[in-house]
Amino acid sequence: MVSRVIAFLSALLMMATLSSSAPAQSSSDLDRIQQQTDQLVQQLGAYLQKSISAPSWGAYYREGGRTILNLQGYVDRGGQLRSNPVAKAKSDLEALLDQRRRELQALIDAQAKMERIRSKWSRQAAGDIVGEMVQHMNPIPGWGTPVKLAANKKNREMIVTDFRYAKNAGDHLKLLDKYVRNLQPSIHELNARIRDLAPLEKAFASLKRKVGFDGHYQGSLGGGASGIFQFTVQGNSLRGGLTGSYKGDRVQGVVTGTVSQDGWINCQVSGRIHFLSKDAFIPSWDYKGELSGQLSSSSAKGQWKAGSGDEWPSGSWSASRQ
Repeated sequence: MVSRVIAFLSALLMMATLSSSAPAQSSSDLDRIQQQTDQLVQQLGAYLQKSISAPSWGAYYREGGRTILNLQGYVDRGGQLRSNPVAKAKSDLEALLDQRRRELQALIDAQAKMERIRSKWSRQAAGDIVGEMVQHMNPIPGWGTPVKLAANKKNREMIVTDFRYAKNAGDHLKLLDKYVRNLQPSIHELNARIRDLAPLEKAFASLKRKVGFDGHYQGSLGGGASGIFQFTVQGNSLRGGLTGSYKGDRVQGVVTGTVSQDGWINCQVSGRIHFLSKDAFIPSWDYKGELSGQLSSSSAKGQWKAGSGDEWPSGSWSASRQ
């Protein structure tokens, strides 16, 4: 009985020591870090959205790259990325590129149709071809500001006016060729903008994977057994130990495993249960099991299951980075 009380008091003392060690970041600190993270993400989005309508995009991309470098420090300290402005900018550019390609195809189709009626050209037939072509040059539904939509409408009106003064199939084909040549540079430019955005896309995506997990963690486990738990992460390796109790008997064990780039851990647990009762048939027996979970920049939590024979208790665990 006395030995069990001593073991219980020892466990309480160890738990108190853990709780008094260096705490994880406070809630207010994390809130401040998250606010700064959100502000930097918004700033990145503003740079990239301005770049879409700017004649030159290089300076905006460079500012975006510097913003991503600044973001890394806040992500390492627990900041969460709630949106991806790089992906949005790429999506907007791809939508513009798709629109330009559809316009180019409409022009090419109109050229082919105009060639077919060259020998039997009539203003009515040519007008039908131009009218169909212009319909395919509408902006994407739901996309663009009123200013951009108005600009598209004005461009369509100018096209119709240009063709109104064409006197034969040759005039129509010359105009179509001019529009094709005028449109092709914008397609090349959009391809270049998307290509130059690739490094930013890769850098932003890697932010989540660059969070460092190396360090010492301390905490507790509960459920079918209880105790204290500590481990060290170095690279993709995890090693630690635990001590506690199961049905009043003392438990000791070691934990070894791996850590993924995203912080998922997969570990094996093994150790020995020491029976404190003098009436125990055997002084101890070995056990083994598994422990899994997720690491963050400041804490960790997960599930465990271990045992031997017919007894396999399980539960959860949590720890703070020291």
